[in-house]
Parts: sequence; C-alpha cells; structure tokens
Amino acid sequence: NKLLGLSPLVVDRIYTKEIYDVILVEADGSKRKPIKAPNHHEPVIPKGTTRVVGVIGLDALGKEINEMTVHRPHLFCKVTNSIMGELIDTSKVVALTTHREGLFKNTPTNSRRYLLLNKSEDPEKQQKALEIIDAVKKTKNIDGFIVGNMKDNKAFITWSEDN
Repeated sequence: NKLLGLSPLVVDRIYTKEIYDVILVEADGSKRKPIKAPNHHEPVIPKGTTRVVGVIGLDALGKEINEMTVHRPHLFCKVTNSIMGELIDTSKVVALTTHREGLFKNTPTNSRRYLLLNKSEDPEKQQKALEIIDAVKKTKNIDGFIVGNMKDNKAFITWSEDN
C-alpha cells in the first residue's frame, strides 16, 4: 500500500519544461527511523536536481546500531566502519554524511548539498549538532546546514555557503 511517485526521467522532463519554480522530490525514506544508509539502488535522484537535503535525526545519537534504530544497519556499519551494537556517536554521523556511499550517494555533481540535523530540541543535541557541523565543514562536501526540530517547525542554526 505504498504510494509510488514519478520516475526520475519524468521528473527530469518536467524540470526541463521550466513550468515550476520548485519541484520537491522525496528520494529516499528511512521507515521512520532516525538514521539510515542507502541501499545499492538508492537514493533515486533525478539528474536535473539542483539541491539535495540529507536528513538525520539526532535522536539516533547514543543509541545502538541495530534494526530498531537504523534503517539498513548492515549498510550503515559498512559505510561508517562500525559493528552492530556499537553506539551511534558524532563520528559515525560524520562518516555517513561524508562517505561516497553514504547520505549523499547518487547526488548529481552540479547539485548543492545541505545537511538537515533534525530533532535538536535540547541544548545537548544542539551541541552535538555543532560538533558534527564542525567536522563535516572540514571536508568541504556540504554547502549548508540546518539544525532544527521539524516537529515544532523550529530551526536553531542555519549556515550556508549561499549566504
């Protein structure tokens, strides 16, 4: 009973017609888990994509790598050089974000990349988000960051090379 979207080719054809200012595509779900690693065929991103937002739930921090917390934990372990049962820390989030098979896998080369760190409702998670941002910024792989709590529609920290 899953809703199927348009194929990436159809989205690319719509994009080239220049009839919409913005086309928003959800390319990869995580089965309601705060963190995941993409499968071999994911994410399916149309070639005309200009911006990609990778989302990680900060509520994954401090939890074990297992089927309850991580969507596709075996792939997560491979990408982050971890083992099942280890605790998810900021270094694992950084690895997932920056690895070529990680969060931004299949992003077209001309696309800007933005990392959204969600569920930052308390100062401790906001501090962890800043640690992740500082580490990821060094790689120069990400164009901007958003730290917020989408449940309450609040953004606490935003930074972008666009500004």
